Amino acid sequence: MPNAGKPNVLFIVLDALRYDHLSCYGYKRKTCPNIDHLAENGWLFENAFSAGMWTPPSHASMFTGLYPKNHGVLGKNISLPAYNTTMADVLSEQGYRTILMSPGPYISKSNGMGKGFQVEHQVGEEWKGGFLNKIRSGLKKLFIRSGYFASDYIFWKVSGEISKSKKEKKPFFVFINYADTHHPYIPKSRPWKFPLPKGADNKKILKIIGQGMFRKRIKKLLGTTTEQILKEHPLIGYNMGTFEISGEEWEQTANAYDSCLWDADASIGQLVDFLRKNALLDDTIIVITSDHGENLGDHGLSGHEHCIYDTLLHVPLILYFPKSIKPKKRKEVVSLVDILPTILEFVGVKHRKKLDGIPLTNSDDIAGRKYVFSQKGRPKFNEMIVPKQKQEEFDFAADIIRDSQYKYALYSNGKEELFDYSKDPAEEKNLVDTRESKAGELKKQLLGFISSKSGEAENIKRVIDSSLSKRF
Repeated sequence: MPNAGKPNVLFIVLDALRYDHLSCYGYKRKTCPNIDHLAENGWLFENAFSAGMWTPPSHASMFTGLYPKNHGVLGKNISLPAYNTTMADVLSEQGYRTILMSPGPYISKSNGMGKGFQVEHQVGEEWKGGFLNKIRSGLKKLFIRSGYFASDYIFWKVSGEISKSKKEKKPFFVFINYADTHHPYIPKSRPWKFPLPKGADNKKILKIIGQGMFRKRIKKLLGTTTEQILKEHPLIGYNMGTFEISGEEWEQTANAYDSCLWDADASIGQLVDFLRKNALLDDTIIVITSDHGENLGDHGLSGHEHCIYDTLLHVPLILYFPKSIKPKKRKEVVSLVDILPTILEFVGVKHRKKLDGIPLTNSDDIAGRKYVFSQKGRPKFNEMIVPKQKQEEFDFAADIIRDSQYKYALYSNGKEELFDYSKDPAEEKNLVDTRESKAGELKKQLLGFISSKSGEAENIKRVIDSSLSKRF
């Protein structure tokens, strides 16, 4: 039944955002003053980890409160099975207006991710379509600044949806995925907030960040050869070993990436100001996180594929709700599966299914949880982008378990890794052969997790089915 007394929910994901590039996490640059303000007045989680390495499994975990093996979005399956109950499902039943702002089809009703949302805006299609026609007809300077990902358009649409909710006297649940920090890293602000230094090879850096890729080259590339793709798309070429990017050039690429974060932060600031001016801010739960991180030359890789390291799994997580939250930096190890039960706790609703996540409001339960998990399924390769000679290297699934100090990974080919990520955050020293007891303990718990229907491997046991057995 509708309940106008319930708090609003604004859930923001900054796609492919590294936690260590936010100033509130100690980054060298002031990249996000508006997010910083929310973090200073809310909970900032220093050890938050994604359940998946890329968009579909990670979003599915945030929407369902389940790990990938339990919600079914893993590997080649990028659609959320209908048996799942999503955050939007639950809040819609509670009388919320549920609004989805998505940059593309990976988060949409077409693949199940939009289940429960009453209103869906596919930002890329809308902006490139009807709204772009308005730009072309002379309204560009009035409505929107230049840039591939239209955060200005997001503000325009979201503020309208929130106003409609207020008029109807209904609480709102707005989910936004900002794609500014996803490749191509093309800042919309001119000049960039963090411009390239003197002496930089501007032409090469612009190619690395993807300038022109989606506007001019992509259609041409789709009908061309593997060799041309690897030459024209530097990040794919870098992963395949056909395009060189130096450490200095990666640092310069970070100038563009950080400028994109600045742009997204400015849009978030607009939304917060809008909520404040409309007397809605104090009654709104704000969640800010990322679905995964990004490799910027780390581990010899670019983007967010082909590895399971914490450059992808360690994500920012900030919760702002002054009515219930006292500002604090929290050090507990948490997972993005915890977001759904936390929001439901604030809203005062119980989920009808058992979840893998735990409400972050209950510090005793969080402190008592020993492990969190992440999973990577086998990829589906496009042979034009990943040549056959490279597919064997990247063709793996993996499951990861971590406690407050160690991270253990078990690959589908039998490879094992153990890192003391508290002392070795770059994950350079594999301890699996020197800390055999710890590796054995975590492996046992991980196998228990894989064979269970619950995120707590110690509580529920089930025989590993044949498909899982083959992986080990």
